[in-house]
Amino acid sequence: MGLQGKVLVSFTANPKIRQLLRAGQIGRVRAGATGFDPAFSIDLKRLIGTSRLLESGGFDPLPDMALILRIAQSQQGKITGLPDSVVRDVQAAQTARTTIQAGHNPVPKPPMTPPPRRSRPDPDDKART
Repeated sequence: MGLQGKVLVSFTANPKIRQLLRAGQIGRVRAGATGFDPAFSIDLKRLIGTSRLLESGGFDPLPDMALILRIAQSQQGKITGLPDSVVRDVQAAQTARTTIQAGHNPVPKPPMTPPPRRSRPDPDDKART
């Protein structure tokens, strides 16, 4: 997947088989394949807003986030939904629900804050009463 610029990906076993990905594109290799499927565009704006590997997952912004946001903005209106995008979205939602129901919530819980400290009663106060 390319977030910015160009990325050249290749098979480790055969570096002559490669694919050039531009910003906003993703490549796919099916199990047992000897080559890449055609690259397709992804909605960078949606990815940035939902990926748990970015800020929505609790991480700091990427160093070039301003550039990535500009690329994402320039994509808007140019991305068409893939025929299987609705199915993929439904599958992703089902996977998230199943994971959460199984008790393997991938969302990190906020750190627990310690209870407030109670001050100890002053023994001199009892003597005064």
